[in-house]
Order: sequence, then structure tokens, then C-alpha cells
Amino acid sequence: MTKPIGKPPRRKPLPDPARLSIRSGKNGAEIVVWLKGSGTRPRRIGSVNRMLAADARRHGQDLIGDLVDTALLEADRRQALRTAR
Repeated sequence: MTKPIGKPPRRKPLPDPARLSIRSGKNGAEIVVWLKGSGTRPRRIGSVNRMLAADARRHGQDLIGDLVDTALLEADRRQALRTAR
């Protein structure tokens, strides 16, 4: 007889979670990706023109997804630096 699998152990919450914010630029022609953390200034990861992103999407590229991936890598880097201290 096997034991029933219970819930996984709870992990401690991260001390300072990073938040990803995707907004349109001032004139609405660009999409801007920001990385925010509580107690720190928001960091602009990058931006891409909406028309360029739509055109690239038709050709199989995901420019907005690349910006989000870059932001997630930056958040992982920040977390690693925070835990190393």
C-alpha cells in the first residue's frame, strides 16, 4: 500500500518580490516593460514599437516576449544578489 501524496511543503515567501509591469508609452505607439520591486526604483527593461512588434509577430518573432524574458532574468539576478548578502 502506498502513502497518499499530500501537499508539497510550503516555501518561505520571497522577501522582496519583483513585479513586472507592461504599459503603453506616452503616445500609445510603444509598449514599455518595467521591473518593479518594493523599496526600489522601477527599472525600465526596454520598449518596442507596437507596429514593429505586430510586424515581427507576423514573421514568427515575439519581441514583447523577449522583453518579458529579459525582465524575468533581471528579477532572478536581483533575487540571487539579495540572497547572497
